[in-house]
Amino acid sequence: MTGMVFAFGPEAASLPRAVVGPTAIAFGTGISLPVYQLALLDAVPQARGTAASVSTFAMLLLNAVLASVFVPVAATSLGRLAVTSLGLLLLGITLFHVHRAGVARATPTPSLQPEVP
Repeated sequence: MTGMVFAFGPEAASLPRAVVGPTAIAFGTGISLPVYQLALLDAVPQARGTAASVSTFAMLLLNAVLASVFVPVAATSLGRLAVTSLGLLLLGITLFHVHRAGVARATPTPSLQPEVP
């Protein structure tokens, strides 16, 4: 949201303000990606190397598609870039919650009652 304020504010493209958004995104990505990578490796401990390779490939492929599709449209102005970034963020949050809801439905809840033979 801070990026939206900077993008549509006065002197949006002046140098100290123009680097705040990308710096915040890089900081957030740098903090969160190792946590996601460890969670993925813990999900499949018998194939950690494969999981790391597949996840890295998927991230590179997604970044290549996003860069080739969205950047020519979004990078025409700072405001459009901020709106596109916010839209992709909201899409990511929505997909995360959809995934969590699916996992919660698929995970059986343990019974508190002892099994009777």
